[in-house]
Parts: sequence; structure tokens; C-alpha cells
Amino acid sequence: MDTKNKSLVTEFILVGFTGGPALQILIFVLVLFIYAVTVLGNVLMITLICIDQRLHTPMYFFLWNLSLLETMNISNIVPLMLAQMLSLHKSIPVTNCFIQSFVYLYLATITLLILPIMSLDRYVAICIPLRYTTIMRGRLCIQLIIGAWLGSLICILYPTIIITGLPYCGPNVINHFYCDGFSIVKLACMDTRILHTIDIISALAFLLSSLGLTVVSYSFIISTIVRIQSTNGRLKAFSTCSSHLTMVTLVYGTAIFLQVSPAMHPSAEVHKTVNMFANIICPFMNPFVYTFRNENVRNVLKTRIQREICCR
Repeated sequence: MDTKNKSLVTEFILVGFTGGPALQILIFVLVLFIYAVTVLGNVLMITLICIDQRLHTPMYFFLWNLSLLETMNISNIVPLMLAQMLSLHKSIPVTNCFIQSFVYLYLATITLLILPIMSLDRYVAICIPLRYTTIMRGRLCIQLIIGAWLGSLICILYPTIIITGLPYCGPNVINHFYCDGFSIVKLACMDTRILHTIDIISALAFLLSSLGLTVVSYSFIISTIVRIQSTNGRLKAFSTCSSHLTMVTLVYGTAIFLQVSPAMHPSAEVHKTVNMFANIICPFMNPFVYTFRNENVRNVLKTRIQREICCR
């Protein structure tokens, strides 16, 4: 398409969730409550892990990073979403939209790299516990996390350059509540079907590779747990990874649906609802899953609360 005689758009319009004023108010209040609880819960987890020596282990170091990612991800999406719901002119500058899309993709990619790392940690702890302290050294844990953050940046750098380099001179309405990369590409003034297909294949390949590593780790973990003769031993071994397994199921389940959903042609509202679950509900559940289902964290939290009460 010839774009020489067309002016480039300077802002996008985010449709958000449709519905009457009553539904909009309900969604606003619900999302605001979830956001506040999520940030407080994850910040609490981050603080406990930092200040309590009992949680200075590889598992909680990775959990610290996961809580940080969840807080950053929901903060990247929800404040703008709430502001758009209160605004009559639901526009966002193109540059700001690109930045939000980049941050979202970057954080999501890091998460998909940290989950297999956490699975590896659980594999070493359960399958070869006698060598756990020698294998999962502090230096290795730091290297793995730095690798995840830098590796994610390398992975998304080229797609981001492609998205920002496309011409946008026609429709500027994004039927979503945040700037999603796929939705932005659809607005380009050129045929992007091949690019869209490549993006889906690349994302699925990365997602399935991450899932594959996680599945392999848990296959060995489950095999080891089954061979434990003591019932209490099996329950204790499973309890050490049940919280992580819960989050893995939620994250990968929603991520796979979001990647394959374009082929199923779901309605825009269904797609937005699943996105809301993946990017708002899952971070909201993170502190609850890891706090209330983890005995060590519960004990640390209980001790800290008791100390605060006694001091007063």
C-alpha cells in the first residue's frame, strides 16, 4: 500500500471493555481492588524474602524475582487501563503504546524463562538433594537470573524494532485494554499476514520450549516422588513444588490459549477476558499461592507479625 500521501497516526485508541456504565464501574472497582491487593501481596513477599534469613535460599531467590516480575507486569497494564476507563478520549500516544507493548513482552518473556529455572531448582532439591547446596550455589542462581533478563531482551529486541518500524497511517483503534503487539501490527498500512504468522510461530516455539523444559523437570520429580516409600515423605516432597506447579499450570495454560486463539477466531471480548485472567488474575493469585500454601513463608510471616505486636 502506498503510504507516501498518508499522514502517520500519532495516537492509538484503546477500546477497553465494552458495556454500560454499571458494568464499567463494576470492572473498575474490581480491577482496582485486585491491583492494590496484588501489589501489596507481592511487595510483602519481596520484603519477607529480603529481610528474613530463613528465606535466603535459591527457591525463594527465584520467587523474589517472580514476585517482582508480577508486580511490574500488572503495574504496566492496570494503571493505564483504569485511567482509560475514566477518560472520555481513550487515546494513548503511539510512542507510549510501543513502550507498554515492549515492557509487557519483555516481562512475559522473562517469566517464561524463570519458570523452567524454578523447575530445575525443584528437580535438584527432590531428585538429588545431597548435591543441592553444591549445585544450586548463589553464584549460579545469580547467573541464571541475569541470563533470563538479558536473554529475554535479546529475544524481543528484533520483533520490537520491526513493530516500531512499520507504517501506521490508517485505522488507529485497538480493540483491547492494553497495547498488545499483535493488535498493533494489525493496524500497519501494509500486508502483515506473513509477519503475523512468523510472530505466532516464533512465540509458540519459545513458549513450547519453555514448557518442555518444565515438563521434563517435573517428569523426573514425579518419578522420584512416586518411588519414595514413606507416605509422609511423598507428601513433604510434593508440597515443596505444589505451589510452583500451580502457577506453572495457570501461566502456561493461559499463554498457550492466547497464542493459538487467533486460529480459533474467538470474539474480542473472550480474548480480552482471557488476557485479563493472564495479566491481572494470575499476578493476584501469586502471593496467595506461595504464601498460604508454603509453610516456611507462613511461619516467617507469623513470626514477623508477632514481633510487631510485641514491640507495640
